[in-house]
Amino acid sequence: MPSQFVDHFTRPLIVSRPATPSSSPGIYSTQTTSTTHVNTKKHALHALLVLFNRDQPITSSFVTETVEELEKLNRDASLETDPEEEALKQTVIGKLVIGLYAQALDTYLTQATEVEAEAEWWADIERSRLNVAWYLLQTLPSRIVDLACTIVRKVHARNLPLRISTLSPSSLRILFPSTDAFRPSAFTTVLFPHLAHQPLSTSITTSAFLFRYSSSPSFSSTSAIISSCPLTTTQSILRKITQSTRQTLHFLAALSTFPLTLTRQECRYNRKELERIRDERASVLGELAQIRGKLSPLVEDPASNTPGELKAFVLTFAEIISPSPGQKLSPDADTINPSPLTDILRLSQTILPSLPQSHTQKLRSQRLLRPPRLVLIWPKLLLLPPLAIYSAQWAYASRETLVGFAKDAKETVEGFVHGWLIEPLREVLKTVRASGDEGVIVRKEGVLADLDSLERMTLSLARDELNYNPTQLEALSQKIRVGDLTPVLEIYEEDIRHPLRSALTGTLLRSVFIQVQKAKVDIDQALTGIDKLLKSQELTFAFVGVAPALAIVYLTGGAFMRFTGSAQGRGRYGGAKRRRAVFEAMRRIERLLLSQPSSSTHPATYSTTKTMLSPLSTGLLLLSVTRLRQYADDSLPTHSRLRHGFLEDVADLEDPELGREEKFRVVERMWRCWGGVLGWGIVAGEGRK
Repeated sequence: MPSQFVDHFTRPLIVSRPATPSSSPGIYSTQTTSTTHVNTKKHALHALLVLFNRDQPITSSFVTETVEELEKLNRDASLETDPEEEALKQTVIGKLVIGLYAQALDTYLTQATEVEAEAEWWADIERSRLNVAWYLLQTLPSRIVDLACTIVRKVHARNLPLRISTLSPSSLRILFPSTDAFRPSAFTTVLFPHLAHQPLSTSITTSAFLFRYSSSPSFSSTSAIISSCPLTTTQSILRKITQSTRQTLHFLAALSTFPLTLTRQECRYNRKELERIRDERASVLGELAQIRGKLSPLVEDPASNTPGELKAFVLTFAEIISPSPGQKLSPDADTINPSPLTDILRLSQTILPSLPQSHTQKLRSQRLLRPPRLVLIWPKLLLLPPLAIYSAQWAYASRETLVGFAKDAKETVEGFVHGWLIEPLREVLKTVRASGDEGVIVRKEGVLADLDSLERMTLSLARDELNYNPTQLEALSQKIRVGDLTPVLEIYEEDIRHPLRSALTGTLLRSVFIQVQKAKVDIDQALTGIDKLLKSQELTFAFVGVAPALAIVYLTGGAFMRFTGSAQGRGRYGGAKRRRAVFEAMRRIERLLLSQPSSSTHPATYSTTKTMLSPLSTGLLLLSVTRLRQYADDSLPTHSRLRHGFLEDVADLEDPELGREEKFRVVERMWRCWGGVLGWGIVAGEGRK
């Protein structure tokens, strides 16, 4: 992560420098002061410059070899000064300084990033009471081992025999005496090492805790309570006893949770110490970022700068990154030896290599790093094998039930797939392919048959009773097709005047049967209308039938993809987890710009009319911006406008030449341009849940 930022941050120092003088022999031959010896030195300097152009890190051995080569060329220097040769020397020295500067940036950014990650881990443990209890369980064996080793050392130091009785409370009080009531004993300090660094506040809290309950009536007997209140009633005595019992229970509950309280204090102490170390590294990182402006003119035009100016920068650079005053370079030899080669060599061989070692040693000596992996997973390693064996035995004993469950689940899935997905989708395709002639409720042939039967019955009655000729019968047939049965109704009206006679000797029954057939035809025609309506909406009904199954499949598949994607860190634009981290980084950047607007008073900071950030704010800002750059490089689409624009804004935030107001405008632009695209508001809401 840090290397990408360092490469981008130091690139202007390399690409802004004008090209070095050409090494063509024809050019050398035109110079009146050139000699074969000088040309050899220039070729050697050009060979050194070629080594810098390779994509290789600048190591301590490379710096040593380069410095030795430059010192050798200085010893072989002629009395006459060649401007081109001096420019080449200054360019090589500038390259060395840039390489060491990039190495220092990378070192401090790596350390700050590592410390911040550890602080976030402790913060996650501290935030949850369950995590605190789990952490106490994870570290309990190591605490017991440390305590046992401490007891053994104490016993050997006093030349006492190592027995079981040594572990009695009275023996432990003798081995670990408490000389100060406001300081924890060595016994407690071994179990909770953070008490050795902040004993006063924690001891006062512990003493107050014990004093509060030890002075309460819960520690006195019931007879003492009764004797102290001889004139009280029985009810008041019972009330005091109840109160005493309640206080005793509260004390026991608080005493049982007191280890959790100390463990939470340990997590809080580690987090705060790590944040303090992070701020120290960030402050140095901010100072290094702010002196880039001083280095830029020294490497852009090396011919116009004197060795003393570059040496002054190297001294300032060494003063910033030196972890202890004893490692700082002395400026007393400036007038005697204005060349910065000796200082560069010491930076490369002494100061820079000591930074990672001292940083790691400090974190380990104060036990600020998270416990080793084996310490964190031992409960799982201890519990998983028995649970696995028990689960295997239970599964074997319940194999018939499990097989039945598996068969039922298989049948359920198959029934769901075939009955609610495949078949409805097949009906949808069938509906799309069908011509639409087939009915849904009634068939066209049945309606036509009923209508033809009605027509024949009516024409027969008209022919027999009304003596219609063919022309009249044809006209009546047309009326029947449109539902007009007026002649039949007239006969029916005449027949119902004498219903009994008409039923026995007349046409009443034939008229009634014709009307029944007419009602049947009307019903068929009504059903035909309904059938047409359903036919027009058949595709809609088919999709409605398959929609619930499709919704279930969509939701189940989406949940499975989100689960697997979040577990593997994949998803749109890096997934919700990474986008939430970017949201938190953006919020932190804006908070830094709002809460620390004052300019820095450090001598390495430029005095400009702009409102510049302090070194600490600059360093913390660079930590968050580094996360943004890493996110853009890993999660945003390659060669996309989104990634290109996002990285441009990140570069503006990295630029130490921009003041607070300019960077605040950049942050506002990023919220406006990328907040909706990357869904920062959505992931922030999910994070709050």
